[in-house]
Amino acid sequence: MELTKDQKRAAAATGSAAVSAGAGTGKTRMLAQRYLHHIRAHEFSPLSIVAITFTEKAADELRSRIRKTLSAELKDEKIIAEVEAAQISTIHSLAARICRDFYDLAGIPPDFSVLDETESPLWTSEKFDEAMGKIDPAIIEAISSASVLHLTSYFHPALRTHSWYRSTIAAASAFYRPVRAGAGIRSKTRWN
Repeated sequence: MELTKDQKRAAAATGSAAVSAGAGTGKTRMLAQRYLHHIRAHEFSPLSIVAITFTEKAADELRSRIRKTLSAELKDEKIIAEVEAAQISTIHSLAARICRDFYDLAGIPPDFSVLDETESPLWTSEKFDEAMGKIDPAIIEAISSASVLHLTSYFHPALRTHSWYRSTIAAASAFYRPVRAGAGIRSKTRWN
């Protein structure tokens, strides 16, 4: 399938390009052509090109299209091997690679691991506990219940299971229960 006029312009554009379009609009085809354009027109090595996609599936498809086209056109095993090693990935994979290559500059251990969906809220909760433990309890006591209740809507859902969060909300709720029961009282007062 041939690229549209806009896709051709994007494929041959100078400098970096960000492509945003809906599903099935030819983004991967256009990105493959852009990648191939830099190899053909500028004689770039695939190792010097970074291609970022949203999903691993799109990255795999992009690499496959580039490999297939270059295999048919060039029959150069070195270039094909470079495509296999090239940075064609998601932004998360790119970030992980940079962190692995430059862990010392990032100030992280060389054997770091990326937290998954289960580990991330647990780590966040642990770090939140540590941070809250460093705050003077008098400061926490001085926060108005209204502010605490208002701020709870901004907490990440994982933190809503947090012991500090639960105890703060319980204390605020206990304080406000009698106030809410009072007839005609519409505003909440600051507690000291």
